[in-house]
Parts: sequence; C-alpha cells; structure tokens
Amino acid sequence: MTHIGADAFKTESMSHLEVPNSVVKIERRAFYGMEYLNSIVIGAGVESIGNQAFWFSKRLAAVTFLGDAPKAENPFYKATPTIYRKPEAKGWGETFGGQPVKLISEKP
Repeated sequence: MTHIGADAFKTESMSHLEVPNSVVKIERRAFYGMEYLNSIVIGAGVESIGNQAFWFSKRLAAVTFLGDAPKAENPFYKATPTIYRKPEAKGWGETFGGQPVKLISEKP
C-alpha cells in the first residue's frame, strides 16, 4: 500500500493506529471523525498529508512521525495532538499544523 485514501478510516473505533513505512501519501480526511483515536504512529515514508486528515478526531493526543516532516494541508481541525519526531528527522519546526512539536524522547 502506498497511500491511504480519502475517508479511509472514517469513524472507525480504534484507539491506536500505525501507518507502515511503505505509505507515501495520506489523503484528505483519512482519519475523519475517529472518535476514539488517541495516538497514531506515522511511518518514515509519508511525504504528504491531505487537508483535514485528522478532522474531528477530538481525542487524538499524540502523533509520532518516524521520518522527515511531510507536506501537509491543514491536517488538524478540532484535534489538538502533540507531535513527536526523531531528533535526526529533517524539516521540522516548533509546530506542525499549528500543534507543538517535541522529540520522541519527550513523550510522557
């Protein structure tokens, strides 16, 4: 699988999800309305995240990226996770999609 399609996990009831390294693109609203999603790990291959990918995933507390910062179009709406990244990953700033970025070692 090289991409996760639009609305692919819409309203699924998982609390944790791991996106494999083989995925390159996450399309718009892929995780829309996942009411119970608390954390997600994004594999190192992801290069882009579509508009409002995590729209209304209100319980989402942590998004961990294993690779460089992807291009993103407003990935969060009504979701306020903390973003975690590896120290050697490139392209990261202090925020991503308006959310704070920390090192994986800073995870609670």
